[in-house]
Amino acid sequence: MSKTTKDVLITATAELLGGDVAGIPLDRLYHLITLAQHATDLLLNEIERRGEICYVEGRPIVPYLADYSVETILTRS
Repeated sequence: MSKTTKDVLITATAELLGGDVAGIPLDRLYHLITLAQHATDLLLNEIERRGEICYVEGRPIVPYLADYSVETILTRS
């Protein structure tokens, strides 16, 4: 499994979203996040089905590789 670079991630995301998210109406943002959540659920279930997710103290460790991390509302402290 090769790492996903920041440039590849930015390009792929722009293709999926059609460009800058600042111009997307709020109802479309809600729709897109719902789709992303559903896709993530399906993908994680498949990764788990294949036996590639392990658990440490009951918390899933999701196997993915990237060469950087992004601060979001979910990771801010």
